[in-house]
Amino acid sequence: MYEKKNKKKAATIDPEPNNDNNNDWGVERQQQQPTNENVMAKLKSLSTCMIMDDSLRLIQEVVKKN
Repeated sequence: MYEKKNKKKAATIDPEPNNDNNNDWGVERQQQQPTNENVMAKLKSLSTCMIMDDSLRLIQEVVKKN
């Protein structure tokens, strides 16, 4: 018969650790090298965000003046 007094909690391992250096699974994580296409896409996205930010700032200044 099963005895409750001998029951122990199992150790839990986070399946998705927050720390990228965590190597609990014994598997080396290989970091992907960015390709030129990926870098250019990120730069375009960033430049678009910067242009939008500048445009928004100009619009806010015009609204404040009026």
